[in-house]
Amino acid sequence: MEPPKTHDLVELADLAGIELAEEQETFLTRLSDHAVRSRYPGAEYTEEEVRQLFEETKRFFEWLRAKLS
Repeated sequence: MEPPKTHDLVELADLAGIELAEEQETFLTRLSDHAVRSRYPGAEYTEEEVRQLFEETKRFFEWLRAKLS
């Protein structure tokens, strides 16, 4: 199977067979939106926004590592 050409993290998690809680799905949707937004000129983030996204991302990866172990 050839991987899809997408940056949609929820879709990729689904294709990988990773079951997400609603909170995790909401977070991955937000993170995907930020990935697209940050590619274009004029996208600005406050330090607080970046720190919050970073902390949420760390928590998600901790959960994912535990799930895949």
